[in-house]
Amino acid sequence: MDRLRGRGHGGAGGAIPQHVSPELRARLTALESQAAERSVPVADADLVIRTLADMGLELAVVTGCDPYPATAYLRRRGLLDCLHGGVHGREGVYSPRMPDPHVVSRALRHLGVRPSKCLMVGATEAEGAAARQADIPFFDVSGEPGLRPLLEAARTL
Repeated sequence: MDRLRGRGHGGAGGAIPQHVSPELRARLTALESQAAERSVPVADADLVIRTLADMGLELAVVTGCDPYPATAYLRRRGLLDCLHGGVHGREGVYSPRMPDPHVVSRALRHLGVRPSKCLMVGATEAEGAAARQADIPFFDVSGEPGLRPLLEAARTL
């Protein structure tokens, strides 16, 4: 999948190469859908999203993949109603991939907020780099204790 996404064709953050056929792009989205179906959520992720949404915060999801699989995953988890900022992801062949902050900036524009008023939560170096390039504080959930500190902080607000 990384080869189709552009690694090896312009490096990390590259768009899917223009010579990739519509069938291969559709296959990539199908693979992303399969991965989303098997995805195991970060501990407490659903609770954090619901808690922040119940506090009236505008939330959005940003992904380096096609937004359809992410939207389907969030629908299955019952979280779409919490995400008034939408689900933002790859936009066709020429959409830059993280660490390029393009999709992050698009989500900011949709929310209508300044980067300093946001927090990006993620688990990869590319997500952290995209957040830094967009001047958004980044909360890394790749290690222990995951989202627990964020959940506890949200509960004190």
